[in-house]
Formats: sequence, structure tokens, C-alpha cells
Amino acid sequence: MRYLFWNIRGIGNSRSQERLKKLIKELDPDFVGIAEPKIAHVNFISLQMQALGMHHSVITNDTGQRVPNLWLFWKATLLNPIVLSVSYQHITVECQGLSISIVHAHSLYLYRRQLWQDLSHICSLQIPTLIIGDFNSYLSTTEKKGGRWPSSTAMGDFREWMDNNFMLEAPCSGLFYTWSNKRRGSKRIMGRLDRAFYNKEWQDSFPNWGLKAVARLCSDHAPLIGWHESIPKPRNAPFKFFNMWLSHSDFMAVVKNSCEEYIEGHELFILAQKLKRLKDDESWTQQEFESNVVKEHEGKRPLLSGDLQVTSKEGVGTLGELTFT
Repeated sequence: MRYLFWNIRGIGNSRSQERLKKLIKELDPDFVGIAEPKIAHVNFISLQMQALGMHHSVITNDTGQRVPNLWLFWKATLLNPIVLSVSYQHITVECQGLSISIVHAHSLYLYRRQLWQDLSHICSLQIPTLIIGDFNSYLSTTEKKGGRWPSSTAMGDFREWMDNNFMLEAPCSGLFYTWSNKRRGSKRIMGRLDRAFYNKEWQDSFPNWGLKAVARLCSDHAPLIGWHESIPKPRNAPFKFFNMWLSHSDFMAVVKNSCEEYIEGHELFILAQKLKRLKDDESWTQQEFESNVVKEHEGKRPLLSGDLQVTSKEGVGTLGELTFT
């Protein structure tokens, strides 16, 4: 599966359209997510996308009286996606057994808390899940250069969502800072706002899946291209310590049993081997905790389901919860 996401910051100009066409021709993506297109009418864009092998329709989100800030296109050869959840901050669809979300998060962390709740519902589905987009937030202070210090509360919310849902950040090559305010000197600010996350089911289905952040040319955001070919899988990605493990009565026993087994060698070698062996006990964490996360969200289904405008060159029809106009 190949994906393209770009916070294009306005698709009405010819430079942005030409850059988008070039990216699609080079990548041949299965899905294309666009944030902040800043135009209301997408008919002419849909025709251009169809000429590039995409479906003639586009799924957009509901932002009230404002123009949609998220568009989702898919390849014409794919089954039409089913909308699972939609809000002014994300669109989530299911296609061929995969859950795919595109995100354009609010700039204020208090509003992003609703997004974290929505995405937690999605993560409880226990199917291969990819969440990609502009999260407008940082996981650490090292991800921002210049300007004011990132909010510790906002970073904590972001990390808590990631940890509680056992999400892994996709490895990313190319640009580290995916956004820039386009200023120079002391007024320049850069940040890592655009990224992707997936769950273990996705990782098992698409080994070595990762991203590349390419040059910022027509927007202050870098386009993200994602695929699972020739991108090395991070060796430490499957193992991550979660604070919730400490609350389980068997946690210390599992660690103790793993570490007490004798290993011969240098002290650093012994430590590395014990950590590696403890990593192999990952199935225990999956069984003990992920089931609890699922149960917690079980009563909160069905997922959010808003009114979607899906623009097509053809007449009016229906597809699941979608409305064609």
C-alpha cells in the first residue's frame, strides 16, 4: 500500500496542482490525503485526479459552515472505502480490511483532546490501522526549533494517546522538520508536525513500512510519502515500555523470571541479552492490556459518523454512509 499525504495550504494555484500531479505520477499511491485545500469546489480537481488513475470521487469532512479542510482520494482499482468516522479534525475509512485515517489536528491542544478520543475509538478495532497527517503537536521538545517552548501538557496528551493505544510511529526519512514558517534568521521556526502511526497488526501486514518527508516547495508543510518497500524496519520498534504495566500484579514476576535465567559473558552483553529476552515476552503485554483497552471502548461504538460530502462527476447516488452529489 502506497500513501501520499500533504498539507497543501491551498490547492487553487497552478504550482500546487503541478506539484501534486508530479508526486502522484512518481508514487502511484493507493490513497491521497490533502489537508487545507482552501477551496469549496473540487470538481475540476477530481477530473485531474481521475486522469492520474484515482477514483472520480473524493471524500471530504464536515467543518460546519467552512469549506472542508480534509480531502481523501483513492485509486480507481480499489474497492470504494467505507467511512468509519469523521470530524473537523480527521477522516477514517475502512478499505480491504484496513483502517486508514488522515488527520489535520486543531492548533489548540484543548480541541485536540477530542481528536485523541476519536482516534482511540479507531485504535480499538484490532485491524491493521494507519493514522497519517498533520498532528499540530510535538512528542518532545527536540521536534521544534525556534519560537516558544512546546506545551508540556500538549506533548503529554499526545504521548498518552500513543502509549495507551500501543501505536508505533512510522520511521521517517528525508526532512526531520516537516513544517517551517518560511522566515529567516532569528524569526525562523521549524517543527515536526507531520507524521504517521500504525499498530502491530499494520506492522505485521506491511513489514518495513515507512515514510519519507520530501521538500517543502509550494507549502510550508512537507508532503509525506509512505510505502513498505526498501525502508528498513527499526529494530527497536516492537518493544516499548508503558507505565500501565507497573499497575499489573504479575509485572515484577515476569521481569524477574526473565532476568534470573543465567547468561554467560561480559556485563554489557548480559544486559543486552536479558533486554532482548524480555522483549520476546511482548505477547504477555498484548494479551493482558490490549484486551482491556478494547473492552473500555466496546460500549462506545458505533464510531462517530458525520455527514460527508462526496463529490463525483456522476449524478446522485449512495454508497454505505456516503452521499454522492
